[in-house]
Amino acid sequence: MVDPLRAIRAFQDALSRRQVEVLALMRDREDADPGCDEAEMVREGRVVYLGDERVSVGTVYALLRACAVSLETDSRMGGVERYRINGTGREILARKGT
Repeated sequence: MVDPLRAIRAFQDALSRRQVEVLALMRDREDADPGCDEAEMVREGRVVYLGDERVSVGTVYALLRACAVSLETDSRMGGVERYRINGTGREILARKGT
């Protein structure tokens, strides 16, 4: 049987440089201005933005698999998805020295 925590750790260790960069950008923006919209990725369909910067859907999925971001769906906005860095994401960055 596969240990789920071991599988999650493998996803965390396999994050690309760009995925870690996006995570660090989210952390830095949130630290500078807690609750700031610029600190979250916003997805509508296959289009994702972090502030005014476009992010690939693959990056979003990788960060979700690594449990590094949390999802919130805004039904008032037609199902727009918002992703914020969470404690696990911050731990990953600390472990990677970022």
